[in-house]
Amino acid sequence: MSSTPRLTYFAGWGLAEQLRWVLSAGPQTSSFTQVALSSFSSFASLRASGSLLLNQLPLLEIDGLSLTQSQSMIRYVARKNKMDGGSPAMAARADMIAEGVKDARLPIVKWAFSTDKDAHFRDNVVPAVERYYPLFESFVGGGEGGEGWTSGDDMTY
Repeated sequence: MSSTPRLTYFAGWGLAEQLRWVLSAGPQTSSFTQVALSSFSSFASLRASGSLLLNQLPLLEIDGLSLTQSQSMIRYVARKNKMDGGSPAMAARADMIAEGVKDARLPIVKWAFSTDKDAHFRDNVVPAVERYYPLFESFVGGGEGGEGWTSGDDMTY
């Protein structure tokens, strides 16, 4: 495995987006390679190789490891780049906010697969945005988060 992190995911957006942001922002990981799978046979070959612990993508190959599960990868990269809050308390705060982001984006992700897009947007996406986004905005710019950051005095994931 090379020293440059390698991210493998399907061609397009999805569960790898937050990881791409954290990789790009991290001083030790900002240069990374992306592999976009465009066929099921490529995915099946990767599954057969044994590189996917739970037979799912995305896959991040970094530091000799083959990591799967997007939130686990994000936390690994955040720790590696010292973007996890700087203390156990701030790391826990970053984890809580990251899990909130995951909850908030679920209705948005599901929208693409809904049969009645207008109803799903109205009944699921809008309430999630109204619930979570004001909270996210309140985390930035002071208080426990530090000036302009959500957890501690430096960038967190």
